[in-house]
Amino acid sequence: DDAPRVGVISFVVEGWNSSHFAAALSAEYGIGVRDGLFCAHPLVRTLLGSDPGEAGECGAPEAEPGERSLNAIRVSFGAGTPDEHVERFLRAVRELVNDGARWKYRTEDGRCVPDRGAAQL
Repeated sequence: DDAPRVGVISFVVEGWNSSHFAAALSAEYGIGVRDGLFCAHPLVRTLLGSDPGEAGECGAPEAEPGERSLNAIRVSFGAGTPDEHVERFLRAVRELVNDGARWKYRTEDGRCVPDRGAAQL
């Protein structure tokens, strides 16, 4: 079969709110990922240990950076994704996990965004 392949990985990072982690990947490294419940709310909530019947809407719940994550992060790699892009993603994840975010973030309209009013580290 010559059909193109796409790899999709969903994950959470211990000690991080997934929205905060996704925002830091985007703002600090220029790497776009999705965060949320991915239209699979009961399954994702069950996997993350929360109430699968809890009402919610698409996207991430409002949470401050560092709060326990009730959503996940999803990254996709296509057949044409160069190795250096995968390596850049892995390096960014490693740096965020080991060193933390360099910028400050806040919740705005239910999304974690860089705090433009705070001095960036």
